[in-house]
Amino acid sequence: MPKLPLPSALLPAVLFPAALFFAFVATVALLSTPGFASDSKDRSPHEIVGKVFGKPIYRSDLEANSKSEFRQKAADLFLDPIWQQYVDEHRAEIEPNPDELIRIAQKLREQQPDSENLEKPLTAEELLAKAKEDIASLESDIIKLKKMTPLELQFEQIELEPGDIERMEEGLAVRKQMTDAELLEFARQEYGPELEQLEKFLSQISELSASEREQQGITDATIASMKSELEIARMEQKHPQYRLAHFMYGHWKFEKHLYDNFGGGRVAWQQRGMEAFDAARRFIEMQEQAKNFEVYDAEVRDAVYSYWTHSRPPIMYEKPEEIEAHFLKPDWLVGSGDARNNSGTVLK
Repeated sequence: MPKLPLPSALLPAVLFPAALFFAFVATVALLSTPGFASDSKDRSPHEIVGKVFGKPIYRSDLEANSKSEFRQKAADLFLDPIWQQYVDEHRAEIEPNPDELIRIAQKLREQQPDSENLEKPLTAEELLAKAKEDIASLESDIIKLKKMTPLELQFEQIELEPGDIERMEEGLAVRKQMTDAELLEFARQEYGPELEQLEKFLSQISELSASEREQQGITDATIASMKSELEIARMEQKHPQYRLAHFMYGHWKFEKHLYDNFGGGRVAWQQRGMEAFDAARRFIEMQEQAKNFEVYDAEVRDAVYSYWTHSRPPIMYEKPEEIEAHFLKPDWLVGSGDARNNSGTVLK
């Protein structure tokens, strides 16, 4: 059986609209450093550079083509399991419930009465036009990238791996060769309603045997994630802005829990929203002291902590009144009927 393509909801980096390419790469690039070579490149790839919950991390796990990729890999390998355990242990305290999200979605609609988050199916003509617009945008992006100097790429924080432009050109060539009928079918899969995509994909998965799912890399975690996304998509149809509420409030509860339990401190504004910058670092340092993770190499440890030592948050709030206004009691939360701190007190 041919490998099933994952729906757009689960592959944002792969199916991201071409017109947003520059915004996307500028967001994910972290201090691009062309020509990166680790100081420890001559060491054995089998060397153990650390452990997470007793599981060894090898030097080969951190092979990278750039400084930012190296730092990201180190942070992912060492810290993702730590964060996941934290979420699992405190799920009851930080996971939003549907009633909370429905009321916050209502608050968001009141604040933005002209916005409409409910998905409206595009007509065949609109789908085809959108697909052709994205082809033109992708072609324009490629031309712009090919003209940019390494210094310009670094200034724009655009990080390209070897072969990226060639792969973009290959994808462009494939789309340009499509007939209108083929392009329309591609557009239906690419831009179709998320609810429809997820229902169709889950239906296809249900027809696969366990061995077929394993062969295609479809894990129980993948299926659980898709079912969660499906439930959010269904709620979004009933309660516009529900997805935005889920994203904003879920992120806020997690960061607020860190802030309350690990000493408060500065709060950083990032693309995802406000982050408990100092509290998160204290938590990670405590996890290291407790030996839930260990790092034996200084360069790797520096990479693990790079979010706090090398990143530059766009805005950092330090004054108590700023933190209260932008983080502890944000406008979108206060008065929603759900704006509660972690002890259950309504924010007013």
